[in-house]
Amino acid sequence: RTPTRLRLRDQVDEPPPLSVGQVRGILLSAHDSIDRPTGAFWTGYKKTADALEKRLGGRPYVVIAKFSRKYADANRPPDGAYEAPGGKFVYDAYHDALKAAIQEVQQRWGQGILIDIHAQGFAPDAILRGTLNLKSVQLLRQRYGLEAVSGPNSILGQMEKKGYKVQPKNGTLDQEVKYPGGYITAAYGSHQTAVDAMQFEFGSQFTELTAVEITATDLADALVVFAKHYLPEKPKKEPHRPQENRDKHP
Repeated sequence: RTPTRLRLRDQVDEPPPLSVGQVRGILLSAHDSIDRPTGAFWTGYKKTADALEKRLGGRPYVVIAKFSRKYADANRPPDGAYEAPGGKFVYDAYHDALKAAIQEVQQRWGQGILIDIHAQGFAPDAILRGTLNLKSVQLLRQRYGLEAVSGPNSILGQMEKKGYKVQPKNGTLDQEVKYPGGYITAAYGSHQTAVDAMQFEFGSQFTELTAVEITATDLADALVVFAKHYLPEKPKKEPHRPQENRDKHP
């Protein structure tokens, strides 16, 4: 059944109002197909957000597409992202929410990190990094060097410490070959915005229903370490949002 305007809130989870207290400019984006078993990972992504809230005292920005790829593929440019009726509407709703979150991060924190989650079966026991071969994390590299991307206190460095295999190999300039990054990484990385973007392709063994909660918690732990080393502890300013508009949704 094609999604309709009345069902938008069932199709796209948008950033919460600022009163919830987003933390350290962290954005989580998920849009894998709910028609695939691995697509269940978007439920685990919410668990990552819950764990971050407990550990850092504030909830990250979270934008999750619940619609199926048969309606729209959020990780493609709009001219090739949808064919089905209603596809444009849910596609635009997802990207509008993501753009709004990025704008708030830029205004409030001055910098941030966008983690775009995927599931893949090419290397079922590994996480494949996609940064357009470091193009989408150029600000992070300028500030802190390669170690912020793949060093011991990076997100993937911490995941490797927990036993996950990572491709390309951490601490190297090896090329990202299989999944170097999609439209979201290209459109919203720090070569385009003030936010660095990384695409994580989690192997299928980490996104199964029996494993997803552990994966989500491990990712939250890794983000905590990364945030403490590479993200601002306090916002540079609090953006103003009228009280009467805070709980409104399109």
